[in-house]
Amino acid sequence: MMTNINLSPSDQKYYKMIVYLEHVLERVENEILKRELSDSDTQKLLLFSLILSIMELTKSAIVLLNKKIHISIPTILRNILEAHVDLKNLAANLEYKNVMYTSYLAEQKRLLENQESHTELERTMLEYINLLFEKYKKNINKTKLSSRFNSAGLRFLYNSLYNKLCRETHNNINCLIQRHFDNKTELEQLKYKKEKELNDIAFYSYSMIDIIHKSLVILGQFNDFKKSKNLKEIVILKNEFKDEFQIIIEDNS
Repeated sequence: MMTNINLSPSDQKYYKMIVYLEHVLERVENEILKRELSDSDTQKLLLFSLILSIMELTKSAIVLLNKKIHISIPTILRNILEAHVDLKNLAANLEYKNVMYTSYLAEQKRLLENQESHTELERTMLEYINLLFEKYKKNINKTKLSSRFNSAGLRFLYNSLYNKLCRETHNNINCLIQRHFDNKTELEQLKYKKEKELNDIAFYSYSMIDIIHKSLVILGQFNDFKKSKNLKEIVILKNEFKDEFQIIIEDNS
């Protein structure tokens, strides 16, 4: 991969990471966007909608990384991981769609119930949602994120990577200091758009590549991806990235 010799060695590494991400995204787009799906296959439609979400979130991360705007990258990666968890659960069991639907009903019910006033249409909607929620509320405990990770066999990721991303997303004191201060002992030195360490960017980028790869492997259960040139190239890119930037991440698939 070509690098710009006018950039510093650190920036050359930084932008090379982004190039890897772009190449992976290009290949997953080539693989997914050419597929034709049947309107009657609910499971496939939902699965492909999840991989499309992962792709668009990754594209958003690439845009921000190119501009060196890093504050939202952990939030985006957290959303990518949540989509992967849903994808893995849904691929294993079509009935998982009921858990996803229950989550939607609970959120919509809470939103409508907490409005200060309601139109006649909104009151009718709330009544209808309450009726539906009674039917699906048996799934409510399964909608918790910890339960979703457990059912996907990814409990370790919930306690490690997901926990890390949540801590970096929330506005606690430690998070604010890491975002906006160069010297943790001199808190008057505020900084706007502070850049993340190169190792952090490598970790985030590899995690996105890894999730995309594993999501495609899961979709391979429903499509013939085994001979896919795109999937093979994604594996090569993933391994090259890991070797070049010395990323050591335990395989939790």
